[in-house]
Amino acid sequence: GPTTPTALARILAAERVDGVSVEEGMVASGFASVAASAVDRTGRPAASIGVTVHEEHLERRTRSVLASVVQRAADQLSHHVGGALRA
Repeated sequence: GPTTPTALARILAAERVDGVSVEEGMVASGFASVAASAVDRTGRPAASIGVTVHEEHLERRTRSVLASVVQRAADQLSHHVGGALRA
């Protein structure tokens, strides 16, 4: 994972742009997670939806598919809590 506040800020900025967060082995060794946030009507995070898998199962294509799925689910949840859908 990031070792400085600057490195963490850089990662978070990229994740905000992407709309999805992917971590591999930073939380638990051997596991990877893909997550996206649902937002409320003010645009602030209201919830998070994610999937965690063994790192060996997170290939490039799988990462893309999981990112798309969690992002769509987060967008749907945002809609249900009165938040805006991602463009």
